[in-house]
Amino acid sequence: MALKYETFGPFDIDRDGGKLSENALRDFWNARLVDSRVGLQEAVGVYIVSVRAQKGKIAKPWYVGRTDRQGFKTRLSQQHLHFRQVLDKAKNGQLQIYLLALHPPGSAKFRKPTKTKIPSNDWLESLLIGSCLSCNKDLINASKIKHLKTLIVTGYLNNSKGKLNAAAASLKKTLKVA
Repeated sequence: MALKYETFGPFDIDRDGGKLSENALRDFWNARLVDSRVGLQEAVGVYIVSVRAQKGKIAKPWYVGRTDRQGFKTRLSQQHLHFRQVLDKAKNGQLQIYLLALHPPGSAKFRKPTKTKIPSNDWLESLLIGSCLSCNKDLINASKIKHLKTLIVTGYLNNSKGKLNAAAASLKKTLKVA
């Protein structure tokens, strides 16, 4: 059976100038009790913190994280450092978060925290870090980005300026790389 992640968001999180407002996460989770599925607070999965510079504009991703051993609510309450780093880089705009909640195979309920690492969460986090890094070279994630920033694969990753050879140009078209 296929693994399924259900996407929620983007949800706004209040900021007070350059920091998270004092009651931001409490207010955020209280709002989720009304507008989201039952059990989302205790679900595990992957999350993306982004900032939308202006209303109607596309948000820029700044951090990707995952939670295996704690539900989203507990894990996000421990992420003040990452929120602060995001707000230090993105001085203005609306702080937002996406939650990608994992379902056990064949179940409509959310996966609960476990004592072990969840391989699909790790894989999805890595995949999303790569995608988010292509949107924002200043992504604050410290792990899993070294190779994504330093590895050069002509026609695919970190191309230098200038004309590509025929093989690299063909690969770029095949993989629909921007």
